[in-house]
Amino acid sequence: MVDNAQRELRHGSDVGRPKAAGVFRIACQRGLLLAAGLLLPCLLVEVGLRLATIRFDASLYTSDPDLGWALRPNAEGWNVSDGKQYIRINSDGMRDKERSVPKSPHSFRIAVLGDSVTEARQVALEDTFPSRLERQLAHCPSMQGRTVEVLNFGVPGYGTAQELLMLRGKARKYRPDLVLLEFYFGNDLSDNLRELDYTKPGGRPYFVEKDGRLVLDDSFKHLPEMQPGAIRLHNWLADLMNHSRLLLLLESAKRKLHDIRGETVPKRDPFLPENYIQTVVYVPPRSPYAVQTWRVTEGTLLMLRDEATSQGAGFLLLDFPMSMQISADRQRQQDFMRKAGIDTLYYPNQRLESFAQEHGIAYLSLRNPVADYVLQHHQSVTVSAGHFNEVGHGIVADVLYDHVCNRIDQLLGHPTSSNRLEPGVKYPPQGRPSRSFGG
Repeated sequence: MVDNAQRELRHGSDVGRPKAAGVFRIACQRGLLLAAGLLLPCLLVEVGLRLATIRFDASLYTSDPDLGWALRPNAEGWNVSDGKQYIRINSDGMRDKERSVPKSPHSFRIAVLGDSVTEARQVALEDTFPSRLERQLAHCPSMQGRTVEVLNFGVPGYGTAQELLMLRGKARKYRPDLVLLEFYFGNDLSDNLRELDYTKPGGRPYFVEKDGRLVLDDSFKHLPEMQPGAIRLHNWLADLMNHSRLLLLLESAKRKLHDIRGETVPKRDPFLPENYIQTVVYVPPRSPYAVQTWRVTEGTLLMLRDEATSQGAGFLLLDFPMSMQISADRQRQQDFMRKAGIDTLYYPNQRLESFAQEHGIAYLSLRNPVADYVLQHHQSVTVSAGHFNEVGHGIVADVLYDHVCNRIDQLLGHPTSSNRLEPGVKYPPQGRPSRSFGG
């Protein structure tokens, strides 16, 4: 008896074990039933969304410790909020077909830098102006015997600083012969200054003035979402989400809830005028913010030109028009100008063209050819927020083809200059826009 008692103390009694096992089994069964009860409705919703062909915007981005954000390599899914296109990102994080990094001896490469206007998820890949330009330049007499490649490095939301860093980084390894920078006044000026940035304030690199030079402010690198572990987790979750309509629905609902609450809208600087877009873009700079963002932007353009030159490439600045500038509704334009208190819509383009000429930058404005087409054909060339439709991209490609094919020797000339900020540049007075669009 003593031995049995000691054994029970050491190893425990078997009394009650069958009962405990039964409780555990019942708990497992209830857990499985609960899981099935939760999974079945989710599965039904998933199947229902797919049968009804209800789609949501896919997650196509990743955080980037150098650029702030980038297109996620091999990501794919639907874009439905601004056009309906199935978007595929290639293995190097470009909305483009797969490209070989090594360059063949007979290849002529054009690197197109820009934002959502260039990435152009509103239209099919083959309808974007870089893709169209690549096909058209194959028939250019001055390109005979060469394989033309037009590489699309556009990323939605990018400012000029990010485009410069893109040229120094990813685009450089492709050894472009010509760098084409798409510039859009609708947001590029504001993207280049933290105080004006309404897209992702503080979440991207900026260039700031210091001792007469522009220096890189990459303080965003310390944000939690920029750390390697956070990036890997985000990319895994994003890829998982792109395979589930239900998860994309929940993500879409989350974004809309944030919009309703105003959580995605940055707090406005109390010293920033309410009409700062009109104040900064359409009139000569008067406020400190306007003066600063113009200086930073122009200085960054000089660095872009010089970076292209250092890589042995030509550089072309492409001025994309804003929707109001190419509207066929003259009354709408007049109402906008009266409300904004401005007497011309073309000051920023005139200033940019003058700056380019002053500093030996090849410049091409799309305003006149696009506006003329709209007036003659009474046909819209935009989808929304300044993004072009298939017709608009076709016009851009046609204008670029004529310009590049006929001026290739001029475009490949490499001016020399300093990368210092250059004050005191004279700009044309406000008035009617120039009818020429070549430079």
